[in-house]
This record gives sequence, C-alpha cells and structure tokens, in this order.
Amino acid sequence: VTVAADIMADVSPVLKYIRKDLASLIYHPVRPLDVISEEIGIKADEIAKLDANENLHPVPVEMMKAVTDALQSFSSGCSAQIYPDPTQTHFRAAIAKLHGITPDMVVAGSGSDDILDIIMRILDAENCIICPPTFGMYKFLGAITKIKIIEVPRKPDFHVDIPEEW
Repeated sequence: VTVAADIMADVSPVLKYIRKDLASLIYHPVRPLDVISEEIGIKADEIAKLDANENLHPVPVEMMKAVTDALQSFSSGCSAQIYPDPTQTHFRAAIAKLHGITPDMVVAGSGSDDILDIIMRILDAENCIICPPTFGMYKFLGAITKIKIIEVPRKPDFHVDIPEEW
C-alpha cells in the first residue's frame, strides 16, 4: 500500500467522492508467476512462489472434471449462468459433516481476501498484529477498515519476536 494523494487526485474526478484515506491508497497486487519467470529467466515450473497463498500443485484431473460437470448441470444447484448460493448451503453442510460440526460453524467465501475483508470489517478492533513477511492483504485491508497494523518482527529463525512484557 502506497500513499500518493496528489497523483491520484489528478487521475480521476470521481476520487473527490471517496474517503480521503482510501483515495490515496494504491493497491499493489502480487506479480503473476509468468511475469516473474520472464524477469528472472527461470522456468515457471521451477519457481515456488509463496507470496499469494496459491497452491503450488495443479488441480487434480478428477476435481477439474467434477467442477466442470457441476457447472454444466442445473441439478447440481450450480451453474455458470446462475448466481451461486450466497450462503454456500450445500458446501458448508458437506464441510461440517466431514469435520463433525454444524454448518453454522463453517465460514466460506471467495478466497482468503474475501474472508479476511469480512472479518476485518465486522470486528470492532483498533489494532491488528502481523509478523512480516506475511500475506500482503493484511496491510491493505487494515488501511481500508481503519485498523492500525502493528508489525512485530521475526527472529532470524522466523520465530515471532514477542517482547517479554506482553
């Protein structure tokens, strides 16, 4: 997250309607693997990129087929041309059954960004502690939700450096 208020003010007249603290934010998304591969001259399949919480392994063929079949079938309750169930009823029930809990104990969303955004918006918190290096969305979402992000450094062995008085 970078602050550049004077630059952004000239970009769009729409920004005058946006909260000043948000209008000055610039989101820097993670760089795609293929771009990094080209920049450093290493094949994409030889790079373990960990900054976006992405799975390093390909989607299993069986899973891809099941998803494709479900998207082509109205009977599955899922279809590419119909909005999905916003409460993910069947999905949460299946996860709950798998873990022996009730569906109301399962939270589902559109990826970690979505779930973190929801959590940070509904909590009445003034501060959030992070330990870099970590997921970049914490800082960005902290700025959007006006939650102060406190960075606690790690030791060389990556253990969290928590002061003893805490």
